[in-house]
Amino acid sequence: MNGQNSDKKAPVSANRMPPTVETPASDTNPKTPEDKIRDALSKFEELSAKLQQQGLEIQRRSFNWTRGVVVVTAVYTFFAALQWWTMRSQLAEMHGTSVQTDKLITAANAISDHQKQMVADNKTNLAQNKAAIENTLKENREELAKLLGENQNVLKTNLAQGRAALDASINASRLDQRAWLGVDNIKGELVVGSPYKADVSIRNTGKTPALHVHADFKLEVTRPTEKPSFKYDDIVVGVLDSRGVIAPTVPYHLSTFPIQDKAHRPLAMTQSYIDEIANGSALVWVHGRVEYKDVFRHPHWLTFCYLLSPQFKTFDVCNEHNDTDETQLKYR
Repeated sequence: MNGQNSDKKAPVSANRMPPTVETPASDTNPKTPEDKIRDALSKFEELSAKLQQQGLEIQRRSFNWTRGVVVVTAVYTFFAALQWWTMRSQLAEMHGTSVQTDKLITAANAISDHQKQMVADNKTNLAQNKAAIENTLKENREELAKLLGENQNVLKTNLAQGRAALDASINASRLDQRAWLGVDNIKGELVVGSPYKADVSIRNTGKTPALHVHADFKLEVTRPTEKPSFKYDDIVVGVLDSRGVIAPTVPYHLSTFPIQDKAHRPLAMTQSYIDEIANGSALVWVHGRVEYKDVFRHPHWLTFCYLLSPQFKTFDVCNEHNDTDETQLKYR
């Protein structure tokens, strides 16, 4: 209680001097020495009380400051210890984390090294596999090329043989089916007073018609030392034109132009002329050329030559100008 009341009082400065005691200028009642001593003692006691009171006040304030400082120091020390503990825990955790991180780094490095080794091994295996595959492919290509070459040669041979067989079959079929024209017969009669001409019979001995038939016949008289010209430029009109068609087995009877004089006029036979033919002084020739196509559109031709035999009144085959085209025997 006294402490509380003392706190409510006005603060006293530590450097404050004690109040001076004023001595009255005059005193109507002079004091004895004892009174003066008592007064001095009383003032001394009062002054001592004041000084004691001020000392107590100073002590209380010093205690309060010291207590505050102690409290603050204790609080600071507590928070410092707490911070130190926290920092220590963090350091320990960081150290543990660092150790764990080192372990993780070591494990990661080991995994990385293992993966690098695996990659290197895979590259080596891939290179070896690639080389093996390339060698296998090369061998397969070479073997395949060899087999293809052999098969190609066999195929070419088979194709050539097949083509030859097919061509032979086609040729045989066409030769069997095509048109074949030839001279079947020639007739003529020497009559005095009449122009002499020969009748020529052409027959198709094939199995299909002869198309676009064109024939040039000529009756020519020469001396025994001469031969026919076998030229047909001076024939004005051919026996058959290009529109002629001769069916199989059907004979066509055609007539030549009669024997002509030098002016190309029909010459009437006289007995002397007939006698010259009979004794061989004059030779009578019937010759010509026939062109046609078969139903396979292949062109053909033939030439013929016959000499009149007066004794038998027939025509014999000449020693020349009896020929035919090569395609009668071969189709390509």
